[in-house]
This record gives sequence, structure tokens and C-alpha cells, in this order.
Amino acid sequence: MPPHLRRPCYPPQRQWSPVVTAIAAAAVAAAAATTLSAAAAADASTAVVRSARPATAPPPADRLSGCAPRLATHPAEWAPCRNGSICLLFLSEPPFVDVSGVVADGSAADPSRLFPCRDFAARGVGGVAFELHAAHWPGATDMCAWAGPTSSCSFRELVQLLADARSVDHPANGMALGAGGLLFFTPNRVYLGDATAPIIEERIVLVRRISQEGLWNDGHVNLRALTWPLTPQAWWLIGSAFLTYLAWSGVLAMWRPTPVWAVGHGPSRRRTQLLQWVLNFIRNVFGGPLNAHEHDYTSAHGVHRSIPVLLATVSLLFLEAALILNGRPAVLTRPIRGLSDTDLCPWLVHAGTAQEDLWVEVLNAGRRGNPIDLEAVTSGVIPRPWATCSSPRDCFDALLSRRVNPNPACGGARTDVYVSWTFEVRAVFRDRPDLCERLEVLDEEAELSSFNAGWMFADGVGAGGKGGRGGVLPLASPAAAATVARRRQELDAAIRRARIAQMTSRDLEVVAGSPATPCAAGRRRVHTGQLVIPLGVALAAPAAAATILACVVP
Repeated sequence: MPPHLRRPCYPPQRQWSPVVTAIAAAAVAAAAATTLSAAAAADASTAVVRSARPATAPPPADRLSGCAPRLATHPAEWAPCRNGSICLLFLSEPPFVDVSGVVADGSAADPSRLFPCRDFAARGVGGVAFELHAAHWPGATDMCAWAGPTSSCSFRELVQLLADARSVDHPANGMALGAGGLLFFTPNRVYLGDATAPIIEERIVLVRRISQEGLWNDGHVNLRALTWPLTPQAWWLIGSAFLTYLAWSGVLAMWRPTPVWAVGHGPSRRRTQLLQWVLNFIRNVFGGPLNAHEHDYTSAHGVHRSIPVLLATVSLLFLEAALILNGRPAVLTRPIRGLSDTDLCPWLVHAGTAQEDLWVEVLNAGRRGNPIDLEAVTSGVIPRPWATCSSPRDCFDALLSRRVNPNPACGGARTDVYVSWTFEVRAVFRDRPDLCERLEVLDEEAELSSFNAGWMFADGVGAGGKGGRGGVLPLASPAAAATVARRRQELDAAIRRARIAQMTSRDLEVVAGSPATPCAAGRRRVHTGQLVIPLGVALAAPAAAATILACVVP
């Protein structure tokens, strides 16, 4: 018998008496009636039940992510956030926020516990973000808390927490929460919260290994690569110098080595003189034996023939120097927009940050038929084509060590270029100037994004209590909402004032050094002005010496 037609081997069913069966049926009917009436009562009072839900009840685990878990476990700590204080959550992002000395042990000094922002040093945290806050826009009621390590809470998740606070069942609902430190104002974040006035303006840059393989290794030498280091005007100057030498050789051939007027006679005299001039010109330019009566011209002849050697030497020295300095193109040899998944294997991006969001936007601008699904990539549904890192230090270490991309499709490709931003690069290279021997910075302004950076707040906090995209975010009282709104206005005004007075830029320069891009891989070309004097000396000095020697010889 086919298996699907066989009777399953259930154990024999016990036969109950009719009386017992009737009693059981009555009990089941009573229980069903009770259940239905309870369900109807629950439906009628759904709003009451939801409103009566304790504010301290933790939401589902998938709503909490890994950011600021004490919001749910220790709600009493966060009471100031409902009563007029702005509470800023921050993540490690040196040099803006440095948590290298943090000990998250739940003690009184644990920075994951809410604390006044002005007491940051006592909690073992530091960075220019806290210094700017204390110096230019201090607030006695501003509170801060560490949202956790970046391994459990990414910048993307931190901003998402602000948006999740719109839900009435979220532990942060009704709190004046914000994300401090430094956040990029990307287009997709517009829908997740309210931004402050920009603290700084930034742009994406690329950090590349000086010795590398892969995308930027052409594998061949072409004529354009050889001639590019000298500008067209420089090549024209070199050609003019050689033409001048040839012209002067033609003039000198009129009388040296043998004067043309001393040869020929009769009807064929002009032809003989022309042949003599051609012979003189060839020997002046290319060399050749001198006759017995021409030996007195030997010195002048040798000096004159050294001119092309000197001109070629000067030109080749400048060309070789430029080729060495431009051993590899200082710009990418193919556009970033539209890079294929295989091309992306050597790239390295800080995971879970706005850098990754901006990076995907740049790539998708050229991948019309095959865009990268940012949500699917960041959630792990599909693997990232590029390698990732968890912190600036980890990113630079991965680049220096050429960490292997774990994506199986990359076949063991190693990281070669890191997608960073200017302030981070300035700070890292200031602390480690030796990196310039191994890394270079490419500033691809034509393709990469520029952006503003600052703080972000939960929607509507400080704006009359109305969420711009999520409804009402009530605080404990209208007075608390007014206090937060006033503090928000003070912050924006102070941030703008510090920028206009260039106080922010001066403080940032102290931390990160000059705003000039460090270790920039600028392409260097030889210009006309750099060649005029060397070529002039190489041409004029021996020409004058040869002329004098040619004239003094009888």
C-alpha cells in the first residue's frame, strides 16, 4: 500500500460513558461562553487597557535594538528627560567622542547611566564634542548617556531609536531625547528626527594604500601615462629648445667646420657650397670626423654637440621626477558611480554609519538597473560586497593590514581603500603622521558627497510637542515642553554664533590640525615656468661657449 494511504498508528481511544461525556460537553460550553464574553469586554476597553499600560513596561525585544538598554531596565533614571532636560545619547567616535576609558559596570561612574553633560570627565569620556558643548553652547540641564558599544548599537540604530520614540509603547516616548557627538544629516535621516543647526560641513574622502593591487593597477604602460606629467606647454618649450639648437647649428654650419665660401668655383660653385653646408650641419648636429684643416674646431665642435645632450638630460630628469611622484594615478581610474560588486571587494566602509548610507547613494547613481538595496545589505539579508569595520581605529588597522573581505563572492580579496571623511582623516593623520608613508588621501570632490553634521533630536521635541512625522511626543507638562523648546532655540543660536565667529573651526583645528587634506595624493605636473631656466641655461651656455671658440679659431 502506498505510504500516503496507510492509516496512521494512533493509540486506541478510550471510550467514556455517556454521563461523563455530557458533563464534559457542558463544561466546555461554559468555558467558551466565558472566553467570548471576556474577549468582548477586552475589545470594548482596548483604549483603556493600552492607556493603563505602565510606562515602565519594556517593549518587545526587537524594538529596543542594542542602544541605551537602561531606558527599559532603569526607567526612573530617565525622569529628567520628561521634565524639561534634553538627554543626549552618544557613541564612540574619536576625536569627537572618546570612550576609551569607559568602564560599563553599572556603578555610579558608568557613563551609560544618565549624567549631566558638564560632568563628562568624571565619567571617563571626552572628546571635542563635549568641549564644544562646554565652551560654546553650555546647558546646565543638558543630560548625557553613552548608548553602548558600536558592536551592539550602530549610528543608524541610534537615529532609528529617535524615530521609534514616536510609538506610545516605547520606553522613550515622551522624552526629550537627542543623538549627540556628531551625526551626518543624510536625506534618509530627514524622516527620522529633527536636526540642529550644522556644527561643521564635511565631505567624504578616500584613504588608499600607497602600495596596492587591484582596481587602480592598470597593468600596462601607455603613451598618455608617460607624457601626462609634463603639461602641453612644457612639451612645446622642450621642442622649441631643440628647434633653436637646430637653427643655431644651421647658422654655425655657414663657416664651421669649413666655411662654405672657401669651397667651389666655376658654374658648380653654389652646388658645392650647398653640399658643404649640409655636411657641416650634419657634423655639427650628429657628429662626424673632421678633416686635417678642421682640427682647430674640435673644442667648439664638442661643446656645440653637448647642447642636445644637456637639453635631453634636463627634460628627462623633470619627466622622471614627475613619473616617480605620480607612480600611481592620484585619482581613480574609473568612476565610483556604477562600480560592480566585484569592483567593490577591495573597498572598506564603517558599518552602520551615515558614511555607508552616503556610499550606497553614490554607487546607486550609476547602477540604474542593479541598485544596491541598503536595507537588505545592512540588515544582513544579503552580504555586503565591500568589507566593513566597527570603529575608525579598526578601519585604519584593517586598511594597513589588508584585511580579507569575508564575502565569499570576493574570493579572498583584501581591503585597499577606505571610505572616510575629512575631519576623521585629519585627526588620525595628526596623531599618526607615519601613516603618510603607507597611505594617501584621495579627494574625489566630483563624485563623493558633501554634507552637514551636528546633533539630532526626536521629532517634535522642543517644537510645541508635535511630532513632524509621528504625531504627539508629549512631555510631562506644558512647562517642560516649553523649557525644551527654549533650550533647542538656544542651542541652534549658539551653534550658528560659534560658526560665524569661527570659534568652532579654531577649536577643531586644535584637535585635528590644519583643514588642508593630509597626505593628499595630488597629481603633480611639470609646468613651463619650471623648465624655462634649466632649459635656457642648457641651451645658451654651451651655445655661447661654442660660438666664442668657433670665432677665435683662425
